[in-house]
Parts: sequence; C-alpha cells; structure tokens
Amino acid sequence: MRRHRTPRWLGVSLSLLALMGGCGAAGVLSPAGAPCAAPVATRELGDGILSGLSEERIELVRDAAAWEALWRQHAPEVPPPSVDFASEQALVVVRQHPTGGYALGVAGVCREGGGLTVHVVEHVPGPDEATVQILTQPWLFLALPRGLGRVTVRLSTRVGPLPAAAP
Repeated sequence: MRRHRTPRWLGVSLSLLALMGGCGAAGVLSPAGAPCAAPVATRELGDGILSGLSEERIELVRDAAAWEALWRQHAPEVPPPSVDFASEQALVVVRQHPTGGYALGVAGVCREGGGLTVHVVEHVPGPDEATVQILTQPWLFLALPRGLGRVTVRLSTRVGPLPAAAP
C-alpha cells in the first residue's frame, strides 16, 4: 500500500502516539492527560468508515476548489458540507484497514505552542472482537479556524469496543 505524503508547506505534522487512552471525556485533555489550557471550537464536517479516498492521508484544505475536488473523490454522489474558507480550513484524516471495527473521533483541539493541536483518537477492535472482513477507510473531516498558526495532528489509539452513539 502506497501512503499519501502530505506536502510540508501545508504545515500539518502527524505524530503517531501509541497511547492506550489519552483524551478523556471530562473536558479536553492532551495525550499525556493534562487539561488543555486553551480549547478551540471546531465544527465536524463528517465522519464514517468508508470513503472513495483509498489512500491514508492527513491534509489541510484551504480553498473551495481543492475542497470540492477532494470531496468528489470521497463521496461523488453527495454534495460537500459547506466550509467558509475566508475564516475556516478543512482538516481531512483518512486511514485504511483490512477489517471493520475501526473509527476516528476528535478528542479535542487545543491552542498549543503557537498553533493548533488536533487530538484524534482511532478506535481499534480488541483481540476478541468479531469484525467484518472488508477493506475500510475510517475518515474524519473538521472545519478549523484559520490564522491560528501551524496545525499538528496527534493520533492516539484506543483498543476495545467503539463508544455507543449518542441518542
């Protein structure tokens, strides 16, 4: 499998952290468990487990034309969510796995070190969980505010059943 390399000029860095846990439900926490001193409001543009984007990627999209082109690859039959590129940018996180049971979620977005740190949690199936044997592409798209500096994505892993959906 060939991995997509995000261009350096996008200012996105990926930190793969092998963490069991990390960001708690009681407020935004950093992967080390410390409270986020400056949480940043974001807007989720969508998430799911199947995508037309077949390569793993973490990418910032900063204009409407690029957003529409990316969305046509992701889900050509569905109109893209609205993004105000004058004040927002779209963060795209796509993974790929040989089975089901995986999902991506946002644990929080913090203002840290002169930029934004986006804490993404990937839920992975436990060793005793039954999974569907199909290639999946868990994906998460977020609208982030522009002009707050470099964007860093920290990906942590949680093993076990997926959290229950909110009613």
